[in-house]
Amino acid sequence: MSIDTQALRFHVSILDLAGNDTPLRKVASTRGGEFAGSCPFCGGHDRFRVQPDQGLWWCRQCSEGERWQDVIAYVMKRDSVSFVDACAALGATDDGPRILPRRAAAPAPLPADLEPAAEWRTSAQVVVEACETALWSAAGAKIRDYLHARGLTDETLRRWRVGYNAADRSIAGLWVQRGITLPWSAQGQLWQLRVRRPEGSVPKYVSVAGGHPLLFMADALVGRAVAVLVEGEFDAMLLHQEAGDLVGVATLGGADKQLGMGAVRLLLPISLLLLAYDMDSAGRRGSERIAAVSARMRRVTVPSGKDVTEFWQQGGRVRSWIQYEMARLGPLPAAPSGVAAPVKPDAAYTAAGERVSEILAAMTAAYKRGDETDRQRIAREEFNPAAEAYRAAGLAWATAQAIGGGEFNGRE
Repeated sequence: MSIDTQALRFHVSILDLAGNDTPLRKVASTRGGEFAGSCPFCGGHDRFRVQPDQGLWWCRQCSEGERWQDVIAYVMKRDSVSFVDACAALGATDDGPRILPRRAAAPAPLPADLEPAAEWRTSAQVVVEACETALWSAAGAKIRDYLHARGLTDETLRRWRVGYNAADRSIAGLWVQRGITLPWSAQGQLWQLRVRRPEGSVPKYVSVAGGHPLLFMADALVGRAVAVLVEGEFDAMLLHQEAGDLVGVATLGGADKQLGMGAVRLLLPISLLLLAYDMDSAGRRGSERIAAVSARMRRVTVPSGKDVTEFWQQGGRVRSWIQYEMARLGPLPAAPSGVAAPVKPDAAYTAAGERVSEILAAMTAAYKRGDETDRQRIAREEFNPAAEAYRAAGLAWATAQAIGGGEFNGRE
């Protein structure tokens, strides 16, 4: 039969094809992006490379002939078949390639969350305090007006320790760029310090070196059965201000940010996670990627504007929108009202979380040594039961502490 190999190479994704056989992660932007992982043929750790935009792959250890090869060569090597049989396996017919449903690529292991050094946390605390003082001084009046125009009240700004740095400078040994400072804390510990730079700056957000992202407003998730994940810090603060007694709220800090092990641990107890990312192409891609992680995630969109803040600025009632989404999604896991959440969970909840972290570390170790079989075994036999136990422990603790509820007080 006559085979249009160019069409076949165009229609079949080498990233999907190889990603179904070995976990791949993006390591470079070369030629449209390059992904790496353990070789599915020789098992060599981090020797296998894929360039999706070019439709090419190669292994630095076992590839023969040309350095970069295509999807047809991949199937020939993987299945030990002829050129014609490989084309047939990829969907080639006499009429050209038959487009087969693509199998989902195997998910790469979650990245481990590094913890900031104690010295960094000490210095970052000085930065936070200095910038808080500046925001509430006479010099910070215009910045406060800007934040008020985004719907944020003084109480909200103080609660999340928002600050302002008037000039690029060194504070307590840390280089801090000019802008609005946004501390990322969890259970009293600083994890990251981000700066929202002045309008027109590129990039718009930068981080103070030495910190490591976890979740912004992680403490707002404690004890919640339902939570909303938004794209940025300002949206998160506004949503919590307007509906924080109804849902937990947090953000990864951007549409392109990935879930790490620490973030997963914090989100596991959530029975339903609503994804309210920005109404643009980046936001849609980001929410689709996160939604694919778990069936407990649902994508939602603001009624108008591109994000929560713009919706509020257009006169939207953020609280009413959240109530609508919760009602639209049907019966939701609820916790009784009346008592504020304690700062720390009980022993059972803590122990279950520690067990999840141990298993995630074991899965990462298996991946690093190139043992995909063991990684999958750990995920199936240990991680899934431990994650369910952690979620159940969190919900049991939340119910015992009577967390949630609140009267309607939507924006008029």
